[in-house]
Amino acid sequence: MRIFYGFTGSLQLRFVTCFIILGRYRSCEGFITMSMLQHDVYFEQSPEQEDDNRRAILRIILWIIAALGLILCLSNLHHGSVVVAWLELGIVLFCSVFLYKVKRTSKLKLWTTLLLILVFVVVVYSMQIRALSAGSYYWILVMPPLSLLLLGLHWGSWLSLLFGIGAMLQMLYTQATQLQQLNVSLTNNALFSYLTIWAVSHVYEYKRSYVVQQLQKLASVDPLTGLYNRRQLTAVFEHCLVTHRRSEEQFGLLLLDVDHFKIINDTYGHDAGDLMLTHLASLMKVHSRHNDWAFRVGGEEFCLLVTQSNAQLLPQVAERLRQDVEQHPGLYNDQRISFTVSIGIAVWPEDGSTFASLYRQADRRLYQAKKDGRNTVVA
Repeated sequence: MRIFYGFTGSLQLRFVTCFIILGRYRSCEGFITMSMLQHDVYFEQSPEQEDDNRRAILRIILWIIAALGLILCLSNLHHGSVVVAWLELGIVLFCSVFLYKVKRTSKLKLWTTLLLILVFVVVVYSMQIRALSAGSYYWILVMPPLSLLLLGLHWGSWLSLLFGIGAMLQMLYTQATQLQQLNVSLTNNALFSYLTIWAVSHVYEYKRSYVVQQLQKLASVDPLTGLYNRRQLTAVFEHCLVTHRRSEEQFGLLLLDVDHFKIINDTYGHDAGDLMLTHLASLMKVHSRHNDWAFRVGGEEFCLLVTQSNAQLLPQVAERLRQDVEQHPGLYNDQRISFTVSIGIAVWPEDGSTFASLYRQADRRLYQAKKDGRNTVVA
C-alpha cells in the first residue's frame, strides 16, 4: 500500500543526476552566449528537420515500449491480471502499427499523443485494481519526461500536467472507495514527487531547446562580421524561393567583392583588413531592409539577398551601397582606410530559377565589374 517508502534514495539520486545535467547545460549556454556575436534574427531549424529528429527518437522508444509491454503482458497473465494483460497487449499492437507508420505519417503529434494517453490509461487502471501498489504508481513518474521528449516543450508540458492531475484524482478516489481512508502523507509525497519530476523535465527540455537554438545560430553566423555565412545562404534562398513563387514577385542577389583587398592586408596588416570587412558588413546592414538578408560567403566576398525587388530597383540599391562604401572609409588606429567594392547583380527568375544558376550569373557579372575597372555595378 505504500508508494514511496524504499524509493526515496533512488529518487533523490535521479534528481541529483538531472540537476547535474542542467548545470552542464547552463555552462554550455554561458559558453555559447560569450562566444557568439549578437544578431537580430536567424534562420531556425525547419519543422521538417524537427519532425525527423522526433521520428528517430520515437522509433527507439516504440521498440522499448513494445518490448516492455510484451514482458509485462506475459507477467500479468501469469499472475492472473487478465484485463491489464489485454490492455498491455493493446499497447504492443499500437506500437507495432505506429512503427509501421512513423516514417511517413503527417499526423505525428496525434499518434504520439494517443500513445501517451494509452500508456497513461493502463497505468491508472493498474493503480486502481492494485489499490495504489508501488509497482503501478512508479510508471506515472515516467509520463513527464516522456511527454516532453516526444511532444516538445509546450504541448508536452500541458499534457503531462493533465496526466498528473488525473493520477492524483484517481489516487484520491481509490483511497476513498477501496482503502476507506485518506492517507495524507502518501498523497503529499505522491504530489510532490510528480510535480518535482514535471518541473525538472520542463526546465531540462527548455534548456535543451535553448542550447540547440543557440548552436544553430552559432553555426549560421560568420564570427567576424556577424553576417550570415555561406552555409545559411542556400537555406535562406530556398525560403525566399518558396515565398516569392507564392507571391509571384521578383527578388535579387547582389554579389560584392572588395577591390584590391590583398593590398589592404599587405599595407596595413590583417587586423586592418578584418576591420574593413566588419566596416563593410555594417554598411550592408544599413542598406538592408527588414526582409533582406546579408551574408559573408568567403574571404572578401559578400552577398545581399534583396527580397520583393525587380530589375529596375536592384541596380539602384547596388549603386547606393557602392557609393556609400566609397565615401565612408574605414578607421584603423585613427587612420582612414579607403576601399571600394565591385558588385554583380542577378534577378530571379530571369537570370536563374535555382540557387546555383542565379549565383553563377551574379558571379559572372561580378567578374565583368572587375574586368571593367572595379568600383562599379554590373546588372
